[in-house]
Amino acid sequence: MKILLVNPWIHDFAAFDLWSVPMGLLIISSFLKSSGIETKLIDLTDVFFDENFLGENPAKSPKRKMGKGHYEKTEIEKPEFLKWFKRRFKRYGVQKEKAIRAFEITRRDFKPDFIMVSIRMTYWYTGGIETVETIKEIFPGVPIIAGGTYITLLPEHAKNHLKADFFIVGEIEKNIKTLSRILGKELSNPPSYTPDLSLYRKRDFIPVITSKGCPFRCSYCASPLLFRFQEFDIQNAFEYMLTNSEKFGISDIAFYDDAFLFNRERAKKFLKMISESKKSFNLHFPNALHGRFIDEEIAFLMKSAGAKSIFIGLESAEEKFQKESGGKIYREEFEKSVKNLQKAGFKPHEIGVYVMAGLPFQTAESVKETIDYVFDVGAYPKIVEYSPIPQTPLWEEAKKASPFPLKEEPLFHNNTILPCRWSGFSEEDLLFLKNYIREKKSLINP
Repeated sequence: MKILLVNPWIHDFAAFDLWSVPMGLLIISSFLKSSGIETKLIDLTDVFFDENFLGENPAKSPKRKMGKGHYEKTEIEKPEFLKWFKRRFKRYGVQKEKAIRAFEITRRDFKPDFIMVSIRMTYWYTGGIETVETIKEIFPGVPIIAGGTYITLLPEHAKNHLKADFFIVGEIEKNIKTLSRILGKELSNPPSYTPDLSLYRKRDFIPVITSKGCPFRCSYCASPLLFRFQEFDIQNAFEYMLTNSEKFGISDIAFYDDAFLFNRERAKKFLKMISESKKSFNLHFPNALHGRFIDEEIAFLMKSAGAKSIFIGLESAEEKFQKESGGKIYREEFEKSVKNLQKAGFKPHEIGVYVMAGLPFQTAESVKETIDYVFDVGAYPKIVEYSPIPQTPLWEEAKKASPFPLKEEPLFHNNTILPCRWSGFSEEDLLFLKNYIREKKSLINP
C-alpha cells in the first residue's frame, strides 16, 4: 500500500517560517511505515521544494537564518468575508504550476492508494480547500483522508467545506481502528512519535519532539484539546537528533514540545546529553518555555547545550489575567527565570518573551505596561496577536468581545485582523505598540 502525505498551502495576510514542518504528517509517516505502508510527502510550504521533490536546483536559493525565513508567496483574491481588510491576501508555499507538476509526477511514479492531508490553523482552511480541489483534479478516484487541528476543532465545518472522503478527528492513536477500517489494513503498532525526515532530501534545521501536549490548561490555548500530555524516550530523541544533524550536515535544532521543561529533571538530563556530546548545536524553542521551571541549573545547561532562541510565555503581566487564564506563571517566577538566564550569560536580546495583544476586552495600555515590564526585567518582548480558538475556555468570552461572527466563519479567527478588536484596542494601537518595541530596542542597542 502507498499513501501520499500532503501539507497544504497557507492562505493568509502574513506568514513567516519559524522552524515550521508538518510534524503530524512526519510522525504519521513513521507510524505507517512501521505497518509496512510506503509513504511520500509533498510539502507545499517547503522552501526547498525544488530540491526535495522535483530534484532540481532552484534558480535562487531562499534567504534563511538558522532554519527560519520567508515562504515563497503569490497574491490571490481575498475571500468574500475579508474584502474589507486592507492588506493583501496571499498563498504561501510553492507556485501552483510547480505543485501540479509534483502531483503529476507522483501520480505517474508513486501511484498512491490514499492521500492524507493535514490542515493546521482553523483560518487556513481555504488553503486546505484549494489543495484538496487540486488533488481531486489530478488524482480522480483516489480517497482523501483529512485531519489536523482544523478538523479536530471544527469537524462539522470541515465536513461541510472540504471535499475529502474521510475525516480523522483527534490524535492518531485514538483513531487507529478508524484508520485501519478506512485503509482496509490492520494497523497494530502505536505511533513512535519520531518524525520521518527521510521524506526530505534537504533540511536546514532538525525538528525534535520529546513530549506532546501540555499539563497546563491555559484559557487561550488548544494544546489540551488536541493532545494528551505524554513524554517520549529522550534517548531515542537524542539519537534521532544526532543522526539527522549529521545526515543533513546542519546544527540548528527546533523543539516542538509545548512543555519541554515541565519535567525539570528529565529536561536537565536531555540538555546534559546534548552538552556532553561536544557537538556544536543551535537550539531553538519557538513554542514558549514555561519560565517557572527555569532554575539556575536549567539556565546554565541551556547555555552549555547551545540554546540560541529562547522564548518565555508570559502573555500578560497583569496578576488578574495570570490567575484567570490558568496560573501558568506569575511575576515573581518570571523575574527569577530571567535572572537565572542572565546569570548563565544570556543577554536581554537573547531572551524573548511572548506578550499577547488583542485578548477579549484587553486595552492597549495594558499591553504597553506588560511591554515596559518585560524590558525593565531585562528581556525583549515579542507581540503575539490573539487568535480565538474554538472549544477553549476563552472562546465564549471571545465571541462576546468580537465584532465578527466567530462561530459561523473561521476566517475571522485570523489574528492579523485582530478578531477581538474594540474601542480599547485597534489596528492603530497594535502598530503603535510594535513601533514602541522597536524604538525601545534601538535605545538599548543603538
